[in-house]
Amino acid sequence: LSSPEGRRALRIHRHLRSLERDIGAGHAATVAREPERVRIELRGRRSSRVAFLTRAEFRLLCTSPAVRAALGDAAAEG
Repeated sequence: LSSPEGRRALRIHRHLRSLERDIGAGHAATVAREPERVRIELRGRRSSRVAFLTRAEFRLLCTSPAVRAALGDAAAEG
């Protein structure tokens, strides 16, 4: 993790884990596919969050059963 690639991988892992946790906790999620990225908007009772992922990062996120269940068809199209 001392290399730039290792630090970037760790940052991406933490970002995806945080999104997975929020989606699994029941935040309402909207997925919008753009040409180069995927936009995920999460809405909770008291907050909202927007995340931009590459298509590869979105596919990794969708390997989680909780994310696939919450996103339904949006995850299947990943």
